[in-house]
Amino acid sequence: MKSLKIIFTLALINLACITNMQAQAQGTSELSLGYGSNSIYKIYKFYDVSISTALSSISYSEIESSGVVSLSYKYVVNNRFMLGGSVSYENLKINKIEYFGLLDFEQTSGQNFSNFSIAIEADYRYISNPKFQMYSGLGIAYFTSEAFESNTSYQLTGLGFRVGKKVAAFAELGFGYKGSFALGASWQF
Repeated sequence: MKSLKIIFTLALINLACITNMQAQAQGTSELSLGYGSNSIYKIYKFYDVSISTALSSISYSEIESSGVVSLSYKYVVNNRFMLGGSVSYENLKINKIEYFGLLDFEQTSGQNFSNFSIAIEADYRYISNPKFQMYSGLGIAYFTSEAFESNTSYQLTGLGFRVGKKVAAFAELGFGYKGSFALGASWQF
């Protein structure tokens, strides 16, 4: 057990020492393809509940999502900052269910809605070395959909990881148009 503590401590010291290494030089570009789940659109529509004024019926929406597919391009401004944009697509199927009594209900057949988003994004790299990067990001998007009235959205990536050099895998935890959890691949050139 003591040897594990020593190895862990040495690994942390090593990680702290290599954070000054530059993962990408200014002018580097990155292209990424990702898949996310639980987008803000799905979560927003999930809570679409209504109760009639006479309390004779309750209706709510049941949501099925295809997941969010996104394609992003980012440009390295300096070793820590990246700016760019992305396009994303998600298909939502919304089934409305209305309850008239304890066991009496009616389900409306599902409607399909396509969400397309075009966004500008920025990332900040906390750790930026050639094989491992840890970052957070922020994006604002314009989207089109028949299911929503608003046409602006956002993405807050609380924590993202990129592992690999030129070709790499990434994982992101966040909230917004790309979903709360996203996985994908990226290529720096």
